[in-house]
Amino acid sequence: MAWFRRKKPDDRKTPKRNPQRAFASAKLNNLTASWTTTERPADTDIQNALNTLRARSRNEYQSNDYAKKAVNLFKQNVIGRDGIRLQARPLRRNGDLDLPAATAIEEAYKDFSMRGVPEVTGQRSRIDVENLFISSLIIDGEVILLAQNGWRRNKYGFAVQFIDPVLLDVELNKTLTNGNIIRMGVELDQFRSPVAYHLISQDAGQTEYRLSAMRKHTRIPAQRILHAFLPEYVYQTRGVPGLSVSLMRYNMLKGYEDAELTAARVAAAKMGFFEDSEDGSGYLGEELDSDDEPLIDAAEPGKFGRLPNGVKFEPWDPQHPTAQYKDYVKAVLRGAASGANVPYNSMANDLEGVNFSALRQGNLDAQDVWRCCQRFTIDTLETWMYRWWLNQSLLTGAIEIRPGSPLNGELKQKYLRVTWQPRTWEHVQPREQENANDMRIKNRTKSTSQIIRDQGGDPDETFREIAEERAKMEAMGILPVEEANNGNQNPENTAISQNG
Repeated sequence: MAWFRRKKPDDRKTPKRNPQRAFASAKLNNLTASWTTTERPADTDIQNALNTLRARSRNEYQSNDYAKKAVNLFKQNVIGRDGIRLQARPLRRNGDLDLPAATAIEEAYKDFSMRGVPEVTGQRSRIDVENLFISSLIIDGEVILLAQNGWRRNKYGFAVQFIDPVLLDVELNKTLTNGNIIRMGVELDQFRSPVAYHLISQDAGQTEYRLSAMRKHTRIPAQRILHAFLPEYVYQTRGVPGLSVSLMRYNMLKGYEDAELTAARVAAAKMGFFEDSEDGSGYLGEELDSDDEPLIDAAEPGKFGRLPNGVKFEPWDPQHPTAQYKDYVKAVLRGAASGANVPYNSMANDLEGVNFSALRQGNLDAQDVWRCCQRFTIDTLETWMYRWWLNQSLLTGAIEIRPGSPLNGELKQKYLRVTWQPRTWEHVQPREQENANDMRIKNRTKSTSQIIRDQGGDPDETFREIAEERAKMEAMGILPVEEANNGNQNPENTAISQNG
């Protein structure tokens, strides 16, 4: 006979799970049944959707007003009218600026930036290259540039070549015998660092583009490739279009606007129908006498017609656009602007009901976005392109301090010391900003040079222009502005002015 001992009650029982304390977004119920619960690597989702996203993003940019405006806002604010300018800062051994070398580098880079020089087609300037970099980044999600070193069509021996991201084969995925892996056309080592890029051969026929098994690829070492995209996930190999989150809104809004436009046009016609009377009598068509008037089928100003006996007119007057049209469009565009990371008022050209404080805050928030994009552009495109240009220009002797005296190529590290000046924005209250700058200079919290850079200028150029202007004015007997202002404050001058 087996004896069983009853266990004593244990006060340390595991407490019952309280569903109220779980993460609300992780609950499984009728409301979240269609919400995914499967974790996947970022590359899996990108590989399955990239071709479709890119095609739809390009289509919206080509046919949707708001999508095109969103992209243009990035180009206008990140690059701007003058582009991102180079400021060379090579130093001598004593720490002073090597002005002759700096001037030579800046002048040579300005020449390289002219139209037809920096890009292999001979059709673009450096600002055009920058703009195409930004638009490709937003529309396609990534930019691929190939360094053509040893280029013989300019004296610098270097030019850039844009590669359509379509040529970086999304469907090329395999493991190589050397341990490297290829993910969506990008060959990676064990640390997922790009080793090479496998591009679809541009001489391949249309059939080879469609059938992945027949495609031919060209392997290009990663050292010659700039593959720029905004990384958002760990282990992300390819970029996705910047408009991808907003594409559905753009497309649906366009369809809705087209439908409303058609409906409004039909409604403006004010059509109607002729009906017989309820007792069955009415218009008898050809049996009418010849002197009876025909039915009215057109309207003329100042003219009234008469319908036959037994016929009545039933107007058809659809009310379009609806009263909700305006608010609906605004709501959709606000979401689309948030997804594209651009200000709604600028993208929609809608300043209705915007007060000064809201507009100022919106501008400040947008400028932070533009500055982040400028930093990314400088760290990727500008730095990569300048290093290639400097290396090849030193080899060809294209940078000269004076005719026949090229820069010393052994001092390459010295010439890599540069800064970049992107575009800036005027303060919404210029006088208030100037007063604040005066206070910062007085309190030694900001230098005049920094203020000039904040306004998009080059301190060296500004000071040089001021000195030249001052010397020219003194030669012509014109008092500089500050001395003229001090003269007006002289008591004697004030007395003369008061006595007439």
